[in-house]
Parts: sequence; C-alpha cells; structure tokens
Amino acid sequence: MSLSLTAALAAAVASCTPEPRMDNSAHFALTEARVRLTGDQTYSMNLLFLDDAGSPVWDELGAVSLDGGVEVTGFEVVAGDRTDSGRLGNLMVDVEPGRDAVVQQVELRYGDTVQTHRIGRWQFVEREQTDPLVDAVDRYIAGYPSTDHFEAELTNTSDSTVALGTPDFGDILQPRAVLVDGAPMGDGLVEVGPDEEVTLRASFAPQESADFLVVTPVVPVHQADGTVVEVYLPEANLGMMDITDEDVSAIARR
Repeated sequence: MSLSLTAALAAAVASCTPEPRMDNSAHFALTEARVRLTGDQTYSMNLLFLDDAGSPVWDELGAVSLDGGVEVTGFEVVAGDRTDSGRLGNLMVDVEPGRDAVVQQVELRYGDTVQTHRIGRWQFVEREQTDPLVDAVDRYIAGYPSTDHFEAELTNTSDSTVALGTPDFGDILQPRAVLVDGAPMGDGLVEVGPDEEVTLRASFAPQESADFLVVTPVVPVHQADGTVVEVYLPEANLGMMDITDEDVSAIARR
C-alpha cells in the first residue's frame, strides 16, 4: 500500500471516530476510593459533579465509559441542588470489575462528542468471600459529613473469645489513632467475648488530594487457634453526606 493511500485511509478513519477532548463545563469531584469486591459482585460508583443547569448532561447523555478496562453496565444521572457555581449532580455508574483495576477518568458521550473528566482514583480490589466472626450492628454508619474519622459498633458473633487487630483502610488512609471503647488501641490486640459489643473509632489526618473518600474497612480477627480471619465491613463514604459551600467551590475549580 502506498504512503498516500495509507494517509488517506487514516484520515477517513479519523473523520468517523469521535475525538476525545477535555471539557471545562462539567467539574467532577475527586474521590479516593478503595473498594473490595468478590469476583462476581457488581458495584455502583457515585460520581458527584457540578455543571450548568442547561448542560446536555441532564437529558442527552448517550453513553459513559471508564478507563482501566472497567466495563460500564449501566448509568443514571441524578440532578441535585442548584448553587451559585452551577447545579450539583450525581452520575451513578454501574460496573462489574471482576478483577483488580484502577479507574481515574470518565468519558461522557453526546453523539459524536466525547468529554473526558478526571474523577480521582478508584481502586477495585478482588477479595475472597469469608464468614464474618465479627459483625457490624444495625446502627452502622455508612456516610460521614467529613473525612476525619470512621466509627463502627462491632459484635462478636462467634461462640468463643476473639481478638481484634488494627483495622485496615487500604493505602489511601492511614489512621492517626484507633480507639476501642474510648481507649487507645496502640499496636496490640483487643479481646472481645461472645456476643460482646465494642465501639471502634479511627481518626485520620486532613485530606488534601481528594474531596471524598470511599473505603471498605477490614478488621483482622484473631482466633484462639492462632488463625486470622479478615472481616470486611460495609462500605463507608467519607465527606459526601454534607456538601458545604467550600466543597462546591473546590469542585468548581477542578
């Protein structure tokens, strides 16, 4: 094939392919997330954004895709409050990663137009299905107005005494301090008898690289025979429960 014919074919293909571009109308919050899922588990990503009230995102969004090789199985746009900087919205993106993956960008398609936006860093980590020896009580808090702490009331559901280790929040969060029933946990273990309930609280340093955090806390549970079982608590969303004017201003600058 001649060089001129190759160039002509390339030009023809380019004219039929939507050209990705960075768009400044929509501004997505940056979320640091570490989500642990079993292999066949589906998940809905909640992407908060700010856009003009007249933007086509509310009624004309045709398709959504993600980087990192993560397939989108569905999406929904939920319109929120109006602010001085635009209208808040939630883009709910359904995925089924099936493996370890990292997502940092979302593409929005309107016909032949593609808008690419940064959304922070979402880590999907595949985990095994385990039987919980410790369970979160019905009063478990899944959403927090700030990113400075996490709290859970845990009950030993086994028939014997177990010892709780320091909770793991992934590499995105390192606790400054962990308290169990108000006492510092330190580097040791805390024994919990059968049906006994304890309150675990972890505090974190201020976050500068992200607006919101999403974590799947993991508590190592040590049994009498020396085995250790990782107990996965429900997902916790930090910072998204109370969107302040300062949050909106920060998102508008993205």
